[in-house]
Amino acid sequence: MIERQGVESFFKNLTANNEEIRPLSVQMELTYRCNLKCVHCYCQEHSEEKELSFDQWIEIINQCYKAQTLNITFTGGEPFLREDFFDLYLY
Repeated sequence: MIERQGVESFFKNLTANNEEIRPLSVQMELTYRCNLKCVHCYCQEHSEEKELSFDQWIEIINQCYKAQTLNITFTGGEPFLREDFFDLYLY
């Protein structure tokens, strides 16, 4: 069972006995591809060729897990354009 704790003790426990910095939140840009053509957007004319593979993303997610990351946000372009988006999300 997870114990309830205050904010101060929560952050103290994050770094207790560990000098490494732990990422509390990570944003992962899964793709720059997008099916919209917004004039203000920096994601224009990108292809799948330069995207990380499913296995590469899984390795990064595993590293985040080992570092005790609390929150991962998937972003992009439009992350739903990846055929493996739901597999990554569910993993």
